[in-house]
Amino acid sequence: MGKVLKNESAVKAIFEDKFHLFLKNIGIYDDIQNGTIKCKFCGDTITFDNIASVFPESGSVKVVCDKPECICEMNNYLNEK
Repeated sequence: MGKVLKNESAVKAIFEDKFHLFLKNIGIYDDIQNGTIKCKFCGDTITFDNIASVFPESGSVKVVCDKPECICEMNNYLNEK
C-alpha cells in the first residue's frame, strides 16, 4: 500500500482555463510547446496533454507526466522531503 499524505499536506490546484497562463508565468510554457521538458521520473517528453504536476526543486521547476507510476513516485519523493 502507498504512503499516506501527512495531515499538514495540502493539495493545490489550478483551474484548467488558467493552466496555460500559469505555465507561462513560471517560464515553461514555450519549453513544453517545443517538446524540451521531460518528466522528472521517467524522462518522457511533457506535452500539454500529459502534464500532471509541477513542483519546485532547488530553484528550478520540475514537471511530472500523467503516468500513474510517475505520480506515485512524485508523491513518495515529496513526502520524503
